[in-house]
Amino acid sequence: MIKIRKSYYSAIKNYGTEKVLNMYRDGKIELNSKEWKNLHRRIDKENEIFYKWKKSTIMNFIICCLLLVIASIYLDNSNHEKIKKCNEIQGHQCSRYEIESMGD
Repeated sequence: MIKIRKSYYSAIKNYGTEKVLNMYRDGKIELNSKEWKNLHRRIDKENEIFYKWKKSTIMNFIICCLLLVIASIYLDNSNHEKIKKCNEIQGHQCSRYEIESMGD
């Protein structure tokens, strides 16, 4: 049975997975089959976590924008009708007092 060496773990800790893969490609480090599989499993795990984080961040941003759009549509909508009605009746730009005194 092939064991994973301590030097492999220390290389991962010091340099990271991408750097260890590049070191193997350049012939600076030797990896046995178990270390090779472990390295690729670690790389896949890191990429998957980044992808999920990126996907969730995009989804949260879209949801937040949609909520802001919906809130802005319903925000202060009834007051515009009162202002328009007051301006038509008075024939000039109504003040806040005139709008509030009109009632419903």
